[in-house]
Amino acid sequence: MQIYQPMLYVGLGGTGCRVGAELERRLREELCGPDGTELQHRMQGKNFLPYQLPSCLQFVYADLSEDEFGALERRVVPDPEYLPAAERTMHLVRELVPHHDTGRGGGGEARTQGDSRRAGASPRRDRRARRRAQA
Repeated sequence: MQIYQPMLYVGLGGTGCRVGAELERRLREELCGPDGTELQHRMQGKNFLPYQLPSCLQFVYADLSEDEFGALERRVVPDPEYLPAAERTMHLVRELVPHHDTGRGGGGEARTQGDSRRAGASPRRDRRARRRAQA
């Protein structure tokens, strides 16, 4: 297998991460061989680790579930001892869940006392009152 141009794979969510992990694993098998050292022999002087891909192949994975990343790391290399080789081209985007409430009713602290969403006030009535106050 020959590489003719750089490649960046971005895996989003569970399925995107699983597809990327399978692609990454197969590229490792093809380029590094069954024992992980074939690329070391072909690219001497580069100091590749066993199962390390060249830096022109990059993988970025993003998921809301931290559990998905643990499974992902086990899929891309044949044994956890080779994980340092994978970490050179694999990037995990963590902490995507915001630390503040963004659900319904959230952001109440950003509302002002004159907010038209308060009980008993209609948005139309509130706009008319503001126009009268500005005139």
